[in-house]
Amino acid sequence: TLRDICLFAKQNVAVDPPFSRVDLISCRNLLIYLTPPLQKRVIPTFHYALNPNGFLLLGASETIGGFSDLFAPIDRAHRIYARTPSSTRGYPHFTADAVRSGRLHGGRERDLGRPAVDWQHEADRVVLGRYGPPGVLINETLEVLQFRGETGAYLKPAAGEASFDVLKMAREGLLFDLRSAIVDARTRNEEVTRSDIRVRSESEIRKINLRVVPVRAADDGKRCFLVLFEEASSATSPHPQPDSGDSRNTAGTPSRARIARWFGRLSAGASAAEPSISSSEQGFRALRQELASTREYLQSVIEEQDASNEELKSANEEILSSNEELQSTNEELETAKEELQSVNEELTTINEQLQIRNTELSRLNDDINNLLASANVAMVAVSADLRIRRYTPSAAKIFNVLPNDVGRPIGNLRPSIDIPDLEALIAEVVDTVQVREREVRDREGRHHLLRIHPFRTADNRIDGAVVVLLDVEQLTSQAARLRQKTALIDLSSDAIIARDRDSVITFWNHGAQDMYGWTATEAIGKVSHALLQSSSPGDGADIDALLRSRDRWQGKVTHTRRDGTRILVESSHVVHRAENGDVLGILEINRDITDRQRMIDELARNAAELAAADRRKNEFLATLAHELRNPLTPLRNGIHILDMIGNRAPEAIAARDAIKRSVEHMTRLIDDLLDISRITRGHIELRRATADIGATVKDAVAEFQAMADTANRKLTVRLPRDPLYVDADALRLTQVVENLLHNAIKFTSEGGKIEVALTGDDGQAILKVRDSGIGIAPENLSRIWEPFTQADTSLERERGGLGIGLTLVRTLVELHGGSVAVHSGGMGKGSEFVVRLPSVAGQRVRAKTDRAPQSKAQPV
Repeated sequence: TLRDICLFAKQNVAVDPPFSRVDLISCRNLLIYLTPPLQKRVIPTFHYALNPNGFLLLGASETIGGFSDLFAPIDRAHRIYARTPSSTRGYPHFTADAVRSGRLHGGRERDLGRPAVDWQHEADRVVLGRYGPPGVLINETLEVLQFRGETGAYLKPAAGEASFDVLKMAREGLLFDLRSAIVDARTRNEEVTRSDIRVRSESEIRKINLRVVPVRAADDGKRCFLVLFEEASSATSPHPQPDSGDSRNTAGTPSRARIARWFGRLSAGASAAEPSISSSEQGFRALRQELASTREYLQSVIEEQDASNEELKSANEEILSSNEELQSTNEELETAKEELQSVNEELTTINEQLQIRNTELSRLNDDINNLLASANVAMVAVSADLRIRRYTPSAAKIFNVLPNDVGRPIGNLRPSIDIPDLEALIAEVVDTVQVREREVRDREGRHHLLRIHPFRTADNRIDGAVVVLLDVEQLTSQAARLRQKTALIDLSSDAIIARDRDSVITFWNHGAQDMYGWTATEAIGKVSHALLQSSSPGDGADIDALLRSRDRWQGKVTHTRRDGTRILVESSHVVHRAENGDVLGILEINRDITDRQRMIDELARNAAELAAADRRKNEFLATLAHELRNPLTPLRNGIHILDMIGNRAPEAIAARDAIKRSVEHMTRLIDDLLDISRITRGHIELRRATADIGATVKDAVAEFQAMADTANRKLTVRLPRDPLYVDADALRLTQVVENLLHNAIKFTSEGGKIEVALTGDDGQAILKVRDSGIGIAPENLSRIWEPFTQADTSLERERGGLGIGLTLVRTLVELHGGSVAVHSGGMGKGSEFVVRLPSVAGQRVRAKTDRAPQSKAQPV
């Protein structure tokens, strides 16, 4: 502001040095208290302090006096003057100059030294003064700024008020040429010369040459003119003048009197010049030239006189019209006086009304002040030019407003909230009369809602705006959490539907759109039951009736999609209640289980079909086993008879052994089929008893030793030294070991090894059967336990078998509470089967052996 850039300091204009390079000096009503000598000291000081284009402002009763060469008037009514350039810039002397001159420390004189004299400059000044032509330096207004040399023969002061106007000071015979030369020099801005000008001085007539040279100052660029007077020839004595005293007062006489005197002088000069014309043609030409210039001047004076007469006539007419206007004005004033009296009475009435209004406004102002002070909302009212009118205490903190900021532009504030285009927004609201809103943040990151309303006056004019800033941090956080939850809900593939107490849909997520086909815009506002056409043990109205007494309901409902297809959904309803228990709304979550229900139904049908097929298979296997077992009895009897006959022929022995092996193999297959059938139907029985599993393994190995030797397989067995007892069916355990040994011998190549090891560890009996046979592929390790499945069907067909031995092994071991596992490094790397059974402690075994016979069979 202007106040911020002002500098205040005490200054004694008469004694203290002035400030330099000042553009404006306001010195109102100071000079009238100073004496004239002091004024003559102060005004040059002002001229020295001002810049070349500076201004001086004085009081209404003050003038610059005789310093018109220093200041030119700009506005006389308001006393405004402009600094004019002078030929030399005078340096005013101040009290401090005494210190600089050497009077320091109690008046002691010190010789501070003087600068060296510029003798060349002094010599040039003497030469110019003696030999240079006389002249004057004038400014644009033709006022003399400097006299150079003796100019009395060409210029003299005019009578009357003192003036430095060079035209008023020109002597007789010089005026016309001087004025035309100055006009030409000013117009063409170049040197102009006038020759052979006859100038009348006090005692003689001089013939001179006149030169006008434009001069431009280097510091301020203003233009001046140097007028030089040069003698053309020796002076001649003039003829006697009729009245020398009148000639000296020509400046103050009327123009027509001056013209008459000029004619008199010219006629006298002409009569005096007749003898010389005959002797000198040059004098005659000079007189003719002077006469021509005089005629031109007279013509211009006559034209000026005629113009002045015309102006006087028009002024007289204007005065007459003004007189008439004044008369009419007087009459109007009389009428206005009467109107003023009536207006005065009206004003009295209005004054009473204003007093009542002032009371009401005071009360209203108190109400507004209290409302603004108690309102916890930041509000700032600004005018149409965006200047602050009012603000609330909350706005003082956010916008950094101080009480002395009222009236300042709102753009000068530095609020704690970054709103770079606040002024543009306010201006837009004022122009468009539309409310603008924007979400902004303060420096702490809190959210605020910026709202700008137009400021309406009582007569519905827009005279500014009201800036309101609301703290919406909590609302923004809640909205962000709500948007996050909504986004999560939209990510759900389940249909999430919210409806009010009248079953009108209020929320519809993307899952519902994907499931039913209607968009949220189409579904919201519709009745849920009518839109979905729900079909359930009770329709939608029945479900709502149940929810009035319960908070939840879950069940299966059939809904209709947009394309008319029916889907089965698993529906869950949750009730939202008010504090008094009234239902406010219902949240419904539906999951499409149509495909799942179809698969369940299909699986149930497949399971029923498989159970029937399995039942028929078991019946077939049982029938087949019995049918195959009947022919084996005669074969066994025949073999027994052959053994009794004792035919020892080699051929008979070989045939009898072949028949025996085939019968045993067929018997094993039929027994396995019968066991599988019993297991499938759940009819197998275990006759549990405490038995030494080591003896069982030893007997089975001894039985298959001959088979291994015949097949050229090396069969080794390792058994613990102490008995290892288990609670099991010894016959079924023998069946497990024999199946493992039979498979090991069958799938081990000639010359291979089969190792059987039995150990006890941590309450378990562990049986391991390892062979170096063909091995098992990794992808077949889990399939070998399935019935009628072989790892390699070609080998199974080559060696015989139905693929049910390992199924029996696993089933029997698990019936005893144990487990069986297989390990193989791959094809050609052999395999290992590990059987784990729970063992029985030694004391418990002895107690059982001392008791009565073994327990009865237990059905499984």
